[in-house]
Amino acid sequence: VWAHMYALEAFARVLAREKRPEPRKRVLKAAEGCVSWLERMEFVEGGWGYFNFGIKTRDPGPGSTSFTSASGVIALEMAKRQGVKVPAKLIKKANRLIRRCAIPGGSFAYSFSTRMWAGIGSNGNINFTKGSLARTPACLLAWTLSGEEVDPKRYTQALDELEKYGHFLLLARKYPYPHETWYANSGYFCFYGYYYASMLIEHAPAKHQAKYKRQIAEKLLPLREKDGSWWDYQLYRVHKPYGTGYVLMTLARCRNR
Repeated sequence: VWAHMYALEAFARVLAREKRPEPRKRVLKAAEGCVSWLERMEFVEGGWGYFNFGIKTRDPGPGSTSFTSASGVIALEMAKRQGVKVPAKLIKKANRLIRRCAIPGGSFAYSFSTRMWAGIGSNGNINFTKGSLARTPACLLAWTLSGEEVDPKRYTQALDELEKYGHFLLLARKYPYPHETWYANSGYFCFYGYYYASMLIEHAPAKHQAKYKRQIAEKLLPLREKDGSWWDYQLYRVHKPYGTGYVLMTLARCRNR
């Protein structure tokens, strides 16, 4: 599902630039293939997740996660704006799943199945603010792009909390085991979270946007490796390509033009 979500994002960006009829036709077809796959892989409770550990049925689940669902909604909304056909119920069900994961105070539970957890091991609750730093911007952005009502104060809250507590994401970077650091953060949360935070900045009050861009850039620029790459979690030799992609797209949005 991650492959099809990010392929769909890429196709949407191409469609926003490409004006020639034949190339657009090919990209539209490829994008619709991604949508079809995401529709097929939708979990029974709505949205998407990593794994289908439960009953092996045609429709996977249960196991949807708030952030995977948010990434899916964002990609689908981007594609829809470029003329790709997207079933409305696909977005509606995913947003409903995200809403059911919302926790008073502004954070989002890791998944539907963990939303009632009091804690996870001795390293703190993954559903607390400090464990939701990477998820919160993506979930808020998903709602915003799909027309859900969001209190504008939540944008600044999410970005301020990322600045205040972002060291928990940076500390988790490069740890080899998932969820082994404070508040169950994983290394691969890090650049994911900053990527969606940079997109959320566009919806924050204009007077604060330059500050948020500077804050994120100051966190990410010093993390560049000697070979010019960025990475936050070692994964099947693709950690540098995906990490560098996340960071470059994030920094591109943090430039003050």
